[in-house]
Amino acid sequence: MENIIKIKSQDDWELDVLIIPYGDEHNKDSDNQFFTERTNLYLENFTNPMVLYYHAYDENGYPIGDPDNIGKFRKYERRRDGLWARVVLDKLSSYAKRVWEAAKEGMARASSGSLPHVARWSQIGEILSCPLVEISLFDMGEGRQPANKYAVALPVAKARWKMAGLELPEINANVPEEQVDPKGEEQSASTKSTDTENLLTKNLPSKGKNEMEEKDVQELVEKALKADREQREAEVKKAKEEQEKIDLAVKTEKEKWEKEVAEKQRLYDGAPYQTKFHDVAKFDNYETADLDLVAGILNGRINGTDVKGASQDILKSLAIRHMEGKDEANRHAMKALKKNDFRATKADEVMQQDLTSYGDEWVGVGYGTELWRNIRQETNILSKIPQREIPQGFETFYDPIEGADPTWYKVPEVTDTNGTTGFPNATVTASKKGTSRVGETLAKIGARTIYSGELKEDSLLDVAAELRLSMQLSGMERIEHLLIDGDTDATASTNINDIAGTPASTDLFLAINGFRKLALVTNTANSRSAGGAFAVEDFKNTAKLMGTAGGDALDVTKVGFIIDLPTHWKALELPEIKTRDTFIAPVLEKGKLAGIYGYDVLVSPFMHYMQSDRKANIAGKVDQDTAGNNLYGAILAVRWDQWKFGWKRRATMEATRTAFSDSWEIISMMRFGFKYRSTEASAITYYVGV
Repeated sequence: MENIIKIKSQDDWELDVLIIPYGDEHNKDSDNQFFTERTNLYLENFTNPMVLYYHAYDENGYPIGDPDNIGKFRKYERRRDGLWARVVLDKLSSYAKRVWEAAKEGMARASSGSLPHVARWSQIGEILSCPLVEISLFDMGEGRQPANKYAVALPVAKARWKMAGLELPEINANVPEEQVDPKGEEQSASTKSTDTENLLTKNLPSKGKNEMEEKDVQELVEKALKADREQREAEVKKAKEEQEKIDLAVKTEKEKWEKEVAEKQRLYDGAPYQTKFHDVAKFDNYETADLDLVAGILNGRINGTDVKGASQDILKSLAIRHMEGKDEANRHAMKALKKNDFRATKADEVMQQDLTSYGDEWVGVGYGTELWRNIRQETNILSKIPQREIPQGFETFYDPIEGADPTWYKVPEVTDTNGTTGFPNATVTASKKGTSRVGETLAKIGARTIYSGELKEDSLLDVAAELRLSMQLSGMERIEHLLIDGDTDATASTNINDIAGTPASTDLFLAINGFRKLALVTNTANSRSAGGAFAVEDFKNTAKLMGTAGGDALDVTKVGFIIDLPTHWKALELPEIKTRDTFIAPVLEKGKLAGIYGYDVLVSPFMHYMQSDRKANIAGKVDQDTAGNNLYGAILAVRWDQWKFGWKRRATMEATRTAFSDSWEIISMMRFGFKYRSTEASAITYYVGV
């Protein structure tokens, strides 16, 4: 007999669970028992059973301290194959999520929890009495297997129901004596299902079947688990000691073999230099000159094709020989240099380290092991925006926002009363407070790199570590690009990052809508043209676009300017910025444009990112098809507190090996949402002459 779980509703995480499967004399469970329609489940007493994960044990088989319901019971339904229960899982529970994911794969199972002192069955194994006090759900695997019922000691059951705010009903088995198996008095079929349960049964106090205190049961549980844990730890320790003995024996044999090989090599007359390191021992039979020649060839070209290069072991062997000078040929060469025996020679008659065919091929090439990195730009835009974590279970997240304020009126003095109620008449008209909300739709971005097993083995650098760091840094740079340039419009000739073409479906800028999109497209009233000129007043006039008469830009601590690279360099030439006498605070601080009109100024290398010169056309949009149309800069004003960035999944890094191609791949993924509260949250001046 098998418990079956069917998905009833995807959206609500609703399951149909065959919690009591019916059987017969030829269809029994692992304890040689079976449920039938006659089984008294005491459903009238337990109308709202608990829904637990694996009978209040965790995925590793240890008790959960304060077990919480992972869902809610809805109803029962008797069918031909058994009793079905409708359960709705709690989307905020991590254990419920495990069950839901397993259910989608057909790997979720169920088990009923009962009370051993009430359970009764007949001589042929028919279960006659079995109170259904809990429904346990779990994912298959790691030793977790389903059972048709599961005994729960009475004090433990009472404690669990108390935690759930419920009172466990007091019941007794009501089964005719002639139907009860005399050999199975008051034993639950599943009390013998595990070693831990056997241990609990053997150590029960003798003061009465139902007189145990909750602490007594807890002490027995802890004692049984401790004994089981100590046994497992002892087994692990024993296995570790045996492995250490094996490793020591292998190491001893290896050292003995290497010593024998070295002794044999020394028997040759005039044997070559013997290294101290086992990783270069394979080159001991080569003369230094020969090894130099091999290294030079491997670091050059063969038939016009670049070769892979000399291995680290070859270069290491050469370095040891030359530094210690123990090779006979090397000592002769060092003596010749000391004599300073200079003689007249013709041009190019001297062997040189860079002379082809006469020295160049014998010179090795050294490689550093520290990566010389690209210049990385600061990414400080995201830190200005309020951020938060989006909870599990939601693909869209809404924030409530204020709507229209109540209406204010001029109020006259009260002069009369209501003829019916006797109360003074109202003198002020009632009005409602407006409400609204904004949704945050999630986007996902990612990067993937594949590299061969040979590169992993032969690279001077830790390839995986370098790729992880590269993805981390470049990922933050691309997020800044999205915050500024993001535009989800995939229509031809309308996206602000590809105004003359059609974006590819995988273009990064399609992930979210950013600052420029709001001002240039969504609320065009918040955009202005500088007409190809550039004056310091363009900063002020951009801020004035935000809100009625620029009111939303009054708080200089909550508003800042973002400018592209060309606009930044041109701004440094403005007369007002080159001198300090126009402003109280310095505009240029240590060579950097610190602020203007009291607002912070941030320079972003990722504004107009889809154009190599970081410029836009006369409409403030990027033309990827005709680069010559992108000649101008822009000034962007942003009200930081009117934007929110929500993390659903922060940057993940996963490395996977593909055996059939002997390759590795590293994949990084991020999932997040970005939204504005008000269409006044950004403004822009475009067509700025730079």
